[in-house]
Amino acid sequence: MDIKKISQSQNTYDTLKIRKEKVREEKARRPDDSVELSPEALKLFQSEETKKVDMIRERVQSGYYSRKEVVEKVADEILQQFTQS
Repeated sequence: MDIKKISQSQNTYDTLKIRKEKVREEKARRPDDSVELSPEALKLFQSEETKKVDMIRERVQSGYYSRKEVVEKVADEILQQFTQS
């Protein structure tokens, strides 16, 4: 009777190791991607952010977030987030 060794798992491990090394080498050769925003885009972004902050500030001062339906909706959303985990 001839018994053969099971060497498939070792070969798979070696193959995966070689693939990972190749991917690492490829990533090392590629330059990192980067994005640069123009001064106009930065001003527009800051303008939009300022508008959002102003709107939130106005809602806080007017008591919008203290309304019963808003509090209930926020509580429901928080509960939903905890029950999904």
